[in-house]
Amino acid sequence: MSRIRARPGDAEPFTCQACNRVGRRTLGWLFVIAATRTHKPSVLVEGAKPHTLDLGLFMPVTEDLAFTFRKDPQRSWSAMSLLAVDHFNRRDSSVVAALADYASCPIQFNNSFVDTGWKAENVVEQYIESYKRDDVNYDLIVGPARSACSVPVATLAGIDKIPQVSYWSTSPSLEDKSAYPYFSRTIPSDSDMSYAVAQLMHNFDYDFMGIVHLSDAYGQAYAEALVTEAAVLGVSVTSKGFTSGSTEAIDIALSRMKDANLNVFILVCFDEDFVYVMTKAEELGLLGKGKLWIFTDGVDLSGMLSSLDDSVRAKLHGSARILASSCVGNTANEALVASWNSQTDMSFFNDQIPGDYAAPWIIPEVFTTDQYWDESVVCYVYDAVMSQGLAACNAWAALGDEATSADRLQYLRDLTFLGPSGTVVFEDNGNRDPVTGYYILQNVVLDEVGRVAVVSLSLSWAIRSTSCAW
Repeated sequence: MSRIRARPGDAEPFTCQACNRVGRRTLGWLFVIAATRTHKPSVLVEGAKPHTLDLGLFMPVTEDLAFTFRKDPQRSWSAMSLLAVDHFNRRDSSVVAALADYASCPIQFNNSFVDTGWKAENVVEQYIESYKRDDVNYDLIVGPARSACSVPVATLAGIDKIPQVSYWSTSPSLEDKSAYPYFSRTIPSDSDMSYAVAQLMHNFDYDFMGIVHLSDAYGQAYAEALVTEAAVLGVSVTSKGFTSGSTEAIDIALSRMKDANLNVFILVCFDEDFVYVMTKAEELGLLGKGKLWIFTDGVDLSGMLSSLDDSVRAKLHGSARILASSCVGNTANEALVASWNSQTDMSFFNDQIPGDYAAPWIIPEVFTTDQYWDESVVCYVYDAVMSQGLAACNAWAALGDEATSADRLQYLRDLTFLGPSGTVVFEDNGNRDPVTGYYILQNVVLDEVGRVAVVSLSLSWAIRSTSCAW
């Protein structure tokens, strides 16, 4: 097994140089089975009286109530959240150098780990259930992942005045400060991604395009933002949504694209619907020469391409995926990779994750093989935890034990630090400042015998790459 490395040879993520707005998109999902506070030993900072805050870690572990584990890369999300808490509690400044200045801060995190799974209704159920428990009392929240899950949590957390930082929720709807006053995110909003996609289409001289999208908080808001941004640039967008798992709704959406005589399409979905969408698209003549499909980061493109029939996969030659890279090539990322690769005590992680699973969620391979390293998300997870910790310390330094959740929120919005996802800066509405985000453009290329490669490209929006198979 190969060790995960800092990947110095990987393509650099590219920024939107032409528009001076860089964003990043992601999706997220969660489901809830159990929310149990697990008390990890706190490391008392020398000279300080401990002050404990309950940190809710909303992480996807299972697929549903049947105890089916989520995808392997998402194991790294859970492990990274726990590693970040450990680094904060010990003031380990090897990754975030700013922690060295917080030796006198008495703040310690107590974990309340929540297995969120995939459905919003279960997240709401577990959040409300926490009101009845003496061992769960959220002071701060990290997560959830999926926007459809973050929306109800952000509503409840706003009522309860609990600062919330998501690592994967990108829906522009969450930018509404009046509706979600305590919500923030370390991943840039889809409104910035939509702007970048619209500009990419404009730079490629495409006047018409379609977007086929999930009809959830993530997909709907993404589509609405893209339609708006593209119109400013003179690009007309035909939009049609569908309900996940509904073949009838997918058929209608794709037929809408066919009837509009379009050749360029954006697909916003998760792995669960990808194979059917692509298979139906081929049936309708929407794949192949003269057709371009661009996917978002909700799809594990390398994995899902192998699930397609050969005839469908061959016609995706030249398609692309636009996604954010959470782990940028800086010293913080290099230090995080080194710390990650050194982890050997699986019980440290699994003992903090509630649930009577038949097998452990965190396994040694999580730290040793690229299969489990989700570079597009894990650094956002780390920085989400760290931002809550640094903000809480700043509030305590100014106000001591009188610091309230509103104070911690204000110090969060005023925060600036260098983490593995880059320089973390929040806007007044809780968004990650878009100029601190990074994109990767991936191109699907098939060789002469049909083997597929997903190639990451290094370029700006304004530059065409001669190596692309457009």
